[in-house]
Amino acid sequence: MKSDDILCKVKKSNTKFIVVTGGVCSSIGKGVLISSLGVLLQRASYSVSVVKWDPYLNVDPGTMSPLEHGEVFVTADGAETDLDLGHYERTLGVHLTKDSSVSSGQIFKEIIDGEREGKFLGRCIQLVPHVVDAIKNRLLNFALNHNVDFVLIEIGGTVGDIEGQVFLEAVRQLKQDLGSDKMLHGHLSYIPFLGWTDEVKTKPTQHSVNALKESGLVPDCLFLRAEKEVPESALKKLATMCGLSRDYIFQVLTHKPIIGLFSALNEQMVGTRIQEYFGLSPKSSDLSEWENLITKINKREKVVKVALIAKYVGNNDPYISVIEAIKSAAYACDVNVDIVVLDAERLENEDYKSDGEMWQKLMDSDGLVGPGGFDKRGAEGKIAAVRYARETGKPYLGLCLGMQ
Repeated sequence: MKSDDILCKVKKSNTKFIVVTGGVCSSIGKGVLISSLGVLLQRASYSVSVVKWDPYLNVDPGTMSPLEHGEVFVTADGAETDLDLGHYERTLGVHLTKDSSVSSGQIFKEIIDGEREGKFLGRCIQLVPHVVDAIKNRLLNFALNHNVDFVLIEIGGTVGDIEGQVFLEAVRQLKQDLGSDKMLHGHLSYIPFLGWTDEVKTKPTQHSVNALKESGLVPDCLFLRAEKEVPESALKKLATMCGLSRDYIFQVLTHKPIIGLFSALNEQMVGTRIQEYFGLSPKSSDLSEWENLITKINKREKVVKVALIAKYVGNNDPYISVIEAIKSAAYACDVNVDIVVLDAERLENEDYKSDGEMWQKLMDSDGLVGPGGFDKRGAEGKIAAVRYARETGKPYLGLCLGMQ
């Protein structure tokens, strides 16, 4: 099917698009925000699916170190994808496939393979239109193939990154091609708090929105990632300086458990505002199941300490699915869980009969989990932990290499 025909079909369909970009710095929770928006829409009786656009040049994250890019999430059709697809699946209860994961590497490979096969008939291949058109066609075909009310798109990285420019250009063109009533652009931006002045600062977000404007984009709504509540005066200032309606500026604070964010966004009428933007008659989001779960979690008193025998230590992203699975198991068993991450390499060098720090933490735990990993680094530490569990009768769960 020709690109124009695909575009025509999508314009006539009921599918609408929500794009989320990130500003100021990475790791502020775009995947969690996308999942939260999906929950609000699902609980208002809309169907949703999700796409992740990653600007890196790898074809997929499968060959990258988990410390470099976090966990590799494997979809039902065997695709190695970004860890955010795990967030989407766990939160939304959907099964995603390889077409939900798009990287610059995939797009460039598609273009270059096509050029080698003569598909461009001798034309000079350029970022615009060819690369941008390939990105747009991936999304439009996704919408036709999945036939849902909303397609949510997360663009990885941070606005201002040179490698993300083609994706921003694709959004700019899509808003023009489809019409602004078919695509909403939300920008998640970090708001720092300066303890020495006891105030939040909006200037980084203003600069981030200016970077979007340089790419021809003005976000339709702002989501402010902050540790402390942003005062109304700062919100009004951002509305003025960024050219947005105050009604479309929302706060994304830290919540424990994280699913508390659903209710926090709902209280700010995020779901209602999204529906109004698209000209829909707003339906309320029934979050009673999630709120009941939060109540249940907060009532628990017993704590189980689980030691995670980790090879990749520095942040918990390499094991995010394992950690979330342990938490879910704890919820089902009516207990709270304290997950202690132990460095497998240090377990190789400390005698468990001594008072070594790692071994002491291992011995203080109620059970051990040995996750997967690659090559021999840290393997002896995992084996030592398994030996200790077997000799002492301490519960042990091995996953992948952790079981082998």
